[in-house]
Amino acid sequence: MAFFEWDSIYSVGDEFIDNQHKRLFQIANRFHDAYQAHQARTVLGSIFDELIDYTLLHFKDEEELLRKHNFPEFNQHKRNHEKLIGLVSRYKEQFEQGDEGIEERVLDFLKLWLNGHIMGMDRQYKPYISENSIKTNVRPMQNSQRQSVRLKQANKTR
Repeated sequence: MAFFEWDSIYSVGDEFIDNQHKRLFQIANRFHDAYQAHQARTVLGSIFDELIDYTLLHFKDEEELLRKHNFPEFNQHKRNHEKLIGLVSRYKEQFEQGDEGIEERVLDFLKLWLNGHIMGMDRQYKPYISENSIKTNVRPMQNSQRQSVRLKQANKTR
């Protein structure tokens, strides 16, 4: 059983982004497996670099999609990506410095990030992605409809 298990509950309604998320899970699993197999730090470092590079690519693609679909929380989502990149960069520095136990902290972080970010932040944009609407034969909402839905949602939380 994989350390990071993809499930349809992680779907954000866009096949391209879902496939990128799956790829992130695969890379994280490779890091976990290499750590469990006590592989050399150079192997772990290479996988970590791949994870960072792919994450940057994924964030760029995801932000482009959100901008294209006028996701109202785009700026907050982008700031969240910037914070995650900062955290990953600090973990990478600690890894390169040979900090004791950094591999386990990275795995803990990955588990929280992959679950928390996808299930939390990313799932928020699911209703705004037209591709999902097309697949279910529902026309994408117009801006006025989105605004009405947001107002109803805001009133429910008060």
